[in-house]
Amino acid sequence: MESTVLRGTDISAYDRVVRALRAELGDEAVRTAPTLTVTPGNAEEIRVAVRLAGEHHVTVDPHRMNRILDVDPLRARAVVEPGARWSDLYDALDDGLWIPVPDLGWDGVIGDGLASGVGFSRDREHLAGLCGTRRTAGVVTRISWRLARRPEVYAECRAGFTGPRALARVLDALRDPLLQRAVDGPVVLTRGFDFDENGVGGVDPDGDGWVARFRMCGPATAVDAGYAKAAEILLRAAGVRLSRRTFGGDDVAEAARLDERLRGAVPDMDLREPAVLPHGEGTAHVDFTPLSPVSGAIVARADEVARSRCAQHGRSCVSTVVVRPSGTHHHITTVFFNPRDRRQVRSLHGCYAGLVEDLAEVRHAPYRTNLDVRGQTR
Repeated sequence: MESTVLRGTDISAYDRVVRALRAELGDEAVRTAPTLTVTPGNAEEIRVAVRLAGEHHVTVDPHRMNRILDVDPLRARAVVEPGARWSDLYDALDDGLWIPVPDLGWDGVIGDGLASGVGFSRDREHLAGLCGTRRTAGVVTRISWRLARRPEVYAECRAGFTGPRALARVLDALRDPLLQRAVDGPVVLTRGFDFDENGVGGVDPDGDGWVARFRMCGPATAVDAGYAKAAEILLRAAGVRLSRRTFGGDDVAEAARLDERLRGAVPDMDLREPAVLPHGEGTAHVDFTPLSPVSGAIVARADEVARSRCAQHGRSCVSTVVVRPSGTHHHITTVFFNPRDRRQVRSLHGCYAGLVEDLAEVRHAPYRTNLDVRGQTR
């Protein structure tokens, strides 16, 4: 197989690195396209890979270490390797246990947890599910994860509204219920993307309609009381439309929409279906994701700024605000584009760099960003 290396790499030196790695790890563990990557299969190979990676500046990718090593139904614990995804963990559980699946369910369990991910569970913050780790050469090679019992019922709840003023009011209305744990967070608010009643997704990046999505679970009486309280709070923000669908804790067959399945702890890949993407199967996207102050007005203003910057570059965007139980906000601006169109790619680079500057002026600091603009975010 012909190797592809980074521009400026000495081919003979590259080949020596490949031979050294394959000699110790085997052919299966070393991939050479698009760049040299080492994929160890166990903790001992991790030790070797990390040592050689430090010497030769290669990437260590643990995706082959994807086993669910143990599930303890009595203590509701699971032990997983770093390459395991939420779907792998879900498949290993029986009907009595529940995982804290995130809003999109294809992430890795360990990576999403250690990167401060959030899911629809009683723990909500994934880091809170961590029970213990084992590390090899500084790399997490297994983790013990806290699971949940399936509740009597769960409800997929929605609040619809329109415009930036309503966004500010809803965000402020949600603050206290989340901090008091009256709402089973996080709450995800999205403008420009939604699923209809049949579960069919669609993108309208120019639309002004927002949908706030959240879950409640537990005994049926507690869910009813919790929804009534949330409705009382949210309806104080004028123009909000509320709805919910309630399911038995072990009833995923009736959950037709993506949101319903995710709230029922079923990992899903629907958002990668070509039918819901604006450029079909080849659609690419870039997210700009800063942390926002806990203020509805500031978040709404930041969204207007981001949309304006995108419009200057001829781009539309989907907006998402993730309101976490801790009270922080992740404000995500998503731009879809056709990576085969060079004009779109050039425009996107300019748009993204401008977003960094614009959002900094309204006190939004990125917690992750594209490597091309890392110098702007220091």
